[in-house]
Amino acid sequence: MENYPSYPQIFSFGVQRSKVLSQEKNDFQVQLRMFREARSPVFYNVDLDDRYVRVDEGHGYRRSRSTRIAELADVGKPTEHELPVGNDRGLLWRLDMDWSCEEENGGVFLQIELIALSRSVPAIIAWLANPYIQGIPQEYLEKVLQAMRSGAAAQVVPHATPSSSPRPS
Repeated sequence: MENYPSYPQIFSFGVQRSKVLSQEKNDFQVQLRMFREARSPVFYNVDLDDRYVRVDEGHGYRRSRSTRIAELADVGKPTEHELPVGNDRGLLWRLDMDWSCEEENGGVFLQIELIALSRSVPAIIAWLANPYIQGIPQEYLEKVLQAMRSGAAAQVVPHATPSSSPRPS
């Protein structure tokens, strides 16, 4: 989970770039360039304050809090820029995640609690925006869990097997 440079590969469904801004022991300040494919894709620069705590040998948790979310405009064009925080569409205003990990029976149980907040949407576009907003948590969690499973499986190193060749006499 602390391997932020690999986030664009592991979480390719929603993270385009990842950069550690600072680290002090188990506290990280990170910036992610996140996106969500929808009728019209939405891109954000999301600053996170992540804290990792190891409770004991088999238990730990991560507390992740957004400290700044800026929606991007004109993505991929020379005029690409951040919209002023608070003066955007308000589709994603705050993102908080709590991750609890427990190693048991040769595997890891992962529980994620996600709070994604948006600002109120004008009634005239609510019919378009509400399905997008309401779909974020479930869709995101499903994809995160699938990515975590795939990433963990890819890092499993097969154990060496004893050679079956005869020993010299």
